[in-house]
Amino acid sequence: MPAGTPDLLPRAPRGFHGRSAELAAVSRAAAGEAPVCLVIGPAGVGKTALVLHWAHQSRAAFPDGRLYADLRGFGGTGEPSVMDVLREFLPALGVAHGRIPESVNSAAALFRSLAADRRLLVVLDNARDSEQVRPLLPGGRHCVTVVTSRHRLPGLIVTDTARPVAVDVLGSTDATMLLAGVLGADRVRVEPAAARRLAELCGGLPLALRVVAARLAQRPTWPLGAMAAELSDERRRLSLLDLEDTSVRAALRLTLQQLPDRVTRLFAHLGCHPGTHLDRYAAAALADTDPAAAEACLERLAAAHLVTETAPGRWTMHDLVRLYARSLDTGPDALKRVLDHYLATGLAAVAAAEPGNEECFPLPEDFLPPAAVREFGDRSAAVAWYTAERDDLTSAVAAAHAAVLSTRWRTRGWSGRTTPAGLCAYAPSAWPRPPPIPPAPTRSTPPLPRPTH
Repeated sequence: MPAGTPDLLPRAPRGFHGRSAELAAVSRAAAGEAPVCLVIGPAGVGKTALVLHWAHQSRAAFPDGRLYADLRGFGGTGEPSVMDVLREFLPALGVAHGRIPESVNSAAALFRSLAADRRLLVVLDNARDSEQVRPLLPGGRHCVTVVTSRHRLPGLIVTDTARPVAVDVLGSTDATMLLAGVLGADRVRVEPAAARRLAELCGGLPLALRVVAARLAQRPTWPLGAMAAELSDERRRLSLLDLEDTSVRAALRLTLQQLPDRVTRLFAHLGCHPGTHLDRYAAAALADTDPAAAEACLERLAAAHLVTETAPGRWTMHDLVRLYARSLDTGPDALKRVLDHYLATGLAAVAAAEPGNEECFPLPEDFLPPAAVREFGDRSAAVAWYTAERDDLTSAVAAAHAAVLSTRWRTRGWSGRTTPAGLCAYAPSAWPRPPPIPPAPTRSTPPLPRPTH
């Protein structure tokens, strides 16, 4: 880049590996006239690293300069105002500080006019919402704007024709390559299984992998397997993924801070869910609300990449996000409510599959019916629900016994103590074999196991 050409980009990220598909997607999204590329993904997934790597690789495409601003939409240090950003951009484009207009609208108009005939790259990192971005769009025919955010920013897609590029966690191969980039290939090559296990325990999240790699780099004689053994303890995992100013827990906390209270309350209750997937009815039971309100909150969480919709109406969480939600202790009632939800839904499913047959779910004395129960139009709908939920039902059985709530699961259909009935007659291959029922603990409190800090 010629001397005097503005270049505000931070340095290229070190140890960047993989992401060929995402890099190609950014290149495609950056093609065309006055494009806006929106790179979205969860906290710690490596959006900024991806964009900076691409920007440094694409240097020749922007001979008139590259501008960068961290909008700090999810930081704890306060966001820069639009005027703060323009006071950096305009001098980089040759405007003397004393000539910068005082009003935001005038300064933004001057920025657009200066960018109009230039081949500029503008990177707007960590955007909170579309309104934070819109005044900073250059608008020139040859300008490319790349925005990163933990949120989907649908307004930017609708009104500014932004092209989204989703960034997900790393696969096993790229995750182990990231570890090797920090620790050295030889150290990873000696313990390939342990390296893969570390990648699995970190859920492929680059932020978590870099924290683990930094811990191991400080202990060059420490086996990777020893680190994997420590991370295997769910109660300690999030604490082990905190290192100075880099923390998975802090990244998740800052993401939640941007969401309404009703959404963060539901998120905290999701940590009490015993399985890996849930629908709006289960979420409603956990949070003691109605399914429509729960679904609206789930959609907000999905927009912030804190939950993922894996199929229409079915949601899941990354393992580390689930551990964080579980650490936000909401008490034992949420587990009771979701178990009662499964009992009520099971009764409705059996009634649809075997109308007129004897109920196979004796309800506990303190059973509380949920605000709403899924309706099943026929037997096939009931069996489809059971087939989708069978793994989570098995997890619910185990959670009930662990929390001394096993009376909720002494049923002919699910306890395994008598001949299976109910839906089993219609879906024998799908009926789960419940886990062994351990002796009831003597304690009377029913909390789920939770990570400690």
